[in-house]
Amino acid sequence: MAIGGIVETFEYVLEGDRDLDEKLQTVFHVKRMSLHERNKLAAEAGNKRLSKTGRTKKLSPSDADFFDREAWPSIVEKVENYFIPVSSEDSVLSHFKLNDSSEKIMFKVVNKNLEFFRIDSVADEKGLDIIRKMMTPEQVNEVIEFSESIGTLTANEKKD
Repeated sequence: MAIGGIVETFEYVLEGDRDLDEKLQTVFHVKRMSLHERNKLAAEAGNKRLSKTGRTKKLSPSDADFFDREAWPSIVEKVENYFIPVSSEDSVLSHFKLNDSSEKIMFKVVNKNLEFFRIDSVADEKGLDIIRKMMTPEQVNEVIEFSESIGTLTANEKKD
């Protein structure tokens, strides 16, 4: 049965976080990227490339970054339990209203103890974009691929 206008979100934990204690796992609330949205973004990235060169080419890394940047706000609704390094830029810390009295946690990263602020929940577009920029391209791609797979997984489940 097809029902229009209902957008369901799914919780997703990055593969690299899954072995961590649940209190340390970041949770992404992800919506399915529709085929129309994917095609529109791919066309925009391709047109961006075409307008620069006058001819079509494979997407460059900057075009792929454009795709990720544009796709992110349409698929990520909220991020919970995110950790930001205490040493982050002041503009990042001020956006999340983080200061010396904010909750901190210590992690051992590459044989160094590093201090992080813990953020309960982020749902504003600018905050979500800051998080996207702090993630590795592989992590961003993992979330986008999950979003693309939601429709396939749901459709396959319905067939059984």
